[in-house]
Amino acid sequence: MVSRGSSAQQSCDRTRYELAHSAGHRSPGHQVDASSVSIHRLPSNRSLADGCCAARATLPKRLGMCDGYIAWAIIAWCAYIRTRQRSICPKGGPVNSAESDQTVPGHGAITKWDPGLTEKVIGLIRPLIKGWHRSEVRGLEKIPPGAALVVSNHSGGIFAMDVPVLATDYYERYGYNRPIVTLGFDLLFVGPTADFFRRTGFIPASRRNADEALRSGGLVVVFPGGDYDIYRPSFARNKIDFGGRNGYVEAALNAGVPIVPLVGIGGQENQLYLTRGTEVAKLLRLDKLLRSKVFPISFGFPFGLSAVIPVNVPLPTKIVMQVLEPIDVVAEFGEDPKVDEVDAHIRRVMQRALEELARERRLPVIG
Repeated sequence: MVSRGSSAQQSCDRTRYELAHSAGHRSPGHQVDASSVSIHRLPSNRSLADGCCAARATLPKRLGMCDGYIAWAIIAWCAYIRTRQRSICPKGGPVNSAESDQTVPGHGAITKWDPGLTEKVIGLIRPLIKGWHRSEVRGLEKIPPGAALVVSNHSGGIFAMDVPVLATDYYERYGYNRPIVTLGFDLLFVGPTADFFRRTGFIPASRRNADEALRSGGLVVVFPGGDYDIYRPSFARNKIDFGGRNGYVEAALNAGVPIVPLVGIGGQENQLYLTRGTEVAKLLRLDKLLRSKVFPISFGFPFGLSAVIPVNVPLPTKIVMQVLEPIDVVAEFGEDPKVDEVDAHIRRVMQRALEELARERRLPVIG
C-alpha cells in the first residue's frame, strides 16, 4: 500500500516533470526574451512546480482535506498569481518593483506600437464597450497635449475594462497620432500574445520603460493599486486605495510631466467581490511562497463562488470614467516635494471625484 506522503511526493515529481516537459516543447515565442522584458522576470518552471507542490502539501493540513474543490482552487490560484507581477507601484519604490529599475539597454519600449492594429482592435471591442458596458469617458479635453502620467483606480478583477473604456473614447476624439501606453504586468509579454500587447500600447511596468514612454511624449497609464485595488471588496468599491504604493509620483517627477488623475466607477460591480483574502494569503504564506498578498473570493454567474477560477461572466455594468484636472507637482508642492504628501493629495482629489460619481449612480450595474 502506498503511503500518503509517498503519493504526495510522486504527485510533486509528476508536476515538475510535466512543467519541464512542456517547457522543452515550447516554441521560441513562448520564451522570455531578455531583450524585451524588464529585469523583474517571471519565475522558472521549477519554482512554479515547487510552489504548486508546497501548496499541495500544505493545504490538506490547513483545510482538513486532500483533493477537494477548495484545495484545487487554491492550487490553481497559486499558479495564476505566481506568474503575475507583485505590483505596479510598490510603496516608495519604482513603478514596477525594486527589481525592475531598468530594462535591457537598447530596447525601445514603445517603438512597437502599431496604430493600424490598434485602430482595428478598438473597432472590434467598441460594441462590447458601448453596448455591454454602456461606457462614458468624461473630461477628455483636460488631457494635456504633451506627455502626461495618468493615474487611475483599477476595477473589475480579471475582466478589468479600465484601459479599453478609456482607449475607445480617447482614440475616437484624438485619433491615433499619440498612443495610450499602459504599464502592464509581465504575463502579458510572454508567449504568442506578447507581440499583440506591445503593438497595441502595453509595455512591461518598469521605471525605465515609464520614463522612456513619458519622454517620448506618450500618454502613460498606471494603476498603482494593482491587484490589491482590482480585487477590493464590493462594499469598498467606491474607495481609492493604492495599498500604500506611491512610486508613480517619483516617475512623474523624474520625467517632469504632470499627473492626470482618472477615476472610474462601475467596473467593480461586474460581480460581487467578497474579500481580497489577505488573511488566507497570509495563512498559506502566499506572500513568501508566491509573492502575493491576496487570495480574492468573489460570487458571480454562472458558477457562484470563485477564487479567480472558475471564471464567472462579468455582468453588463455601466462604466463611467472621469478625467480630472492635471496636477503639476513641482508648481503645487515646490522643487523638493514630499512623495507621501503628493500621493495623499492625489488620492483625496480622486476620492472626492469618485464620491460625486457614486452619488449620480441610481443602482448598481444599471448605473
